[in-house]
Amino acid sequence: MSVSSNSSGALGESSIATAVALLMRILADACRFQPGSTTVDRFVDRFVGAWNSATAQGPVTLALTDQAVLLDSREVFRTRDARRTIPGRLRAQGVSGLMLSPGVTFTEARSIIEALQADPDDTRVDFALRLWESDQSHLKLVMEEMETRDVMLDAANLARSQADRAAITQGIQTPGDPYALRRALAALHNIANQSLSDRNADAIELVCHTLARNLAATGDLDGVIGVLDRAAQMKREPNAVRHRVGETSIAALREHAPIVALLDGVERRDNIDPHPLARCLQHLGAAAAMPFVQWLSRTRHNRAAREALRVLGPEAELLMVQLYSTSSPTDRARLRSVLLELGTHDALAAVATDFDSLVENTRVRVVELGMRSTDSRIRNAVVRGLHDKSARIRKAALQSLLHDDAPAVATCLPTILTSDVIEKRSREEVELLFEALARIGNAEIASYLVDLGKGRGLRARFRKPTPFQERCIETLRLMSSPEAREVVEEFRSVAKRSTRELLEQPFDPS
Repeated sequence: MSVSSNSSGALGESSIATAVALLMRILADACRFQPGSTTVDRFVDRFVGAWNSATAQGPVTLALTDQAVLLDSREVFRTRDARRTIPGRLRAQGVSGLMLSPGVTFTEARSIIEALQADPDDTRVDFALRLWESDQSHLKLVMEEMETRDVMLDAANLARSQADRAAITQGIQTPGDPYALRRALAALHNIANQSLSDRNADAIELVCHTLARNLAATGDLDGVIGVLDRAAQMKREPNAVRHRVGETSIAALREHAPIVALLDGVERRDNIDPHPLARCLQHLGAAAAMPFVQWLSRTRHNRAAREALRVLGPEAELLMVQLYSTSSPTDRARLRSVLLELGTHDALAAVATDFDSLVENTRVRVVELGMRSTDSRIRNAVVRGLHDKSARIRKAALQSLLHDDAPAVATCLPTILTSDVIEKRSREEVELLFEALARIGNAEIASYLVDLGKGRGLRARFRKPTPFQERCIETLRLMSSPEAREVVEEFRSVAKRSTRELLEQPFDPS
């Protein structure tokens, strides 16, 4: 098996992400069985099918954190147990990603699964090595740039002071200790003050890159902020090496996988202060928007996350709106509360798709937005509001109707404009209903009111209009759209005298 250091991949489409997610779930399930189990064959067949679907458009590269598998900026698989083989143990053993190529065979798929079938709690098992030695050629391990401790320790020897050498060595040997990593990165940044060859400068950059990512994975917000502050200052300095090392440190922390790992680390805390979280997000900028929004939908630190959200601005809101449409019901409920708190047009339009399940106050907010929005999601919510059990919402919907809603309103007139329904409504709501029909009326609405105004049966021609029929005829008289006026004039030409008298009051289009 070859090893790739290129962790970039083509942007995955939704179908590819779905196939990769299925592939990871199949692999996780298969790895729970003992090697040689007949049950595994069924998993292998499914594994090959999911692999071929995921790679149908070409090779796919996945990034690993200790708990998640990422396809570019999209999280496709997650486990809360970092001991799990995929992705936790592989990531701990230096594998930062997996590259999948098209054409995996049944035999190769079985070898991949068998390589990962071992007790994940047994620290003696090197899953990365087992995959390396498996008999297949369509999976490449994407390794950390500085995958060997010896190479990193060579960089530590560049430090002039014993304290800095000790700090760097300690940081390399204890990648889960945030305080050791802080001191190591500070020492590496000190080395960048020295006169270094290009080769040695490259070594310092690579070690900084690795240790910065390790620091992010600990969830140490204050430590990450400290590194970013110092690195930003280094970028402003004339020293070329200092500039390069500072730039590399910032770039390492702005990669998608380390940001996901940072937020996973934050999630493990009992409580968090929103202020350092907000400051860290401000440093990370746009790169943090997608992973933060995804984290926001699942974190137990929801209140602190909301308070920190404001620093990401419109980009995070846009991503939340996009994520809302593809999330599970549980995640949607959590995102919905944040979108409603934002209260912008796009936020309310996103939640409008779940109009019937929203609480009354939220339904009112969505419907009232219809007075100034042509968004199709809002327009659909306004029409649905006409049938709402709440009179408050029905009245708000009537006031928000626009002429473009006329076709949809015409379709539901048989259920909202009958004498039985009208009798159950308040006088105010009835007034709003007929005013709305006059305001938005098209040919179809006008034709429906004509049928109601004429009455039914042979005797209807000789009877005076009922109060309900008079109301329908008065509404016809007030309609202003050309297509509605054409229907009204045709009705007037054949109507009985009592009806014509109601229609013949001069029409004032103003």
